[in-house]
Amino acid sequence: MKIVKFIPLHICIVATLLSPVRAVPTLERAFDADAFYIEVDQSYNWFEASHECARQGKKLVEVKDGIKNGALLIALNDYIGNPKNFWLGANDEYNTKKDPNRPFYWSSTGDRVTFTYWAIGQPDNLGGNEHCVHVWANVDGFKWNDLDCTTKLGFICE
Repeated sequence: MKIVKFIPLHICIVATLLSPVRAVPTLERAFDADAFYIEVDQSYNWFEASHECARQGKKLVEVKDGIKNGALLIALNDYIGNPKNFWLGANDEYNTKKDPNRPFYWSSTGDRVTFTYWAIGQPDNLGGNEHCVHVWANVDGFKWNDLDCTTKLGFICE
């Protein structure tokens, strides 16, 4: 009878040990701008990226002026030969308007985004489902784009 009581406990322990656990990403300290930490693995949606930054006592990067954007561009130049897209810390709070002038906000502070570095024709809210901001490797100068928040990208913490 006592053995029967322990079987469920053993099953729970084995199930816990065998269940997949997402490893904490190893963020690379950007070469020229040590304030940025970059996860190059393109396997995080925006929410996961935000969570992973928070797990390490950081936040998704907030680019509030041209000086910081310039420093970020220097850091991203390491990835020009192997273009990658990276999440930034802004979203439009799921605004369904296609208006390119719709407001975006920095997620950690709630401040409205005032400095922007949008690619031509962006943000466009394509399909009414692009609410999160990323740097776009396919555009010269890592310009910004709005994208479906569930898309898997790398991310930048600070």
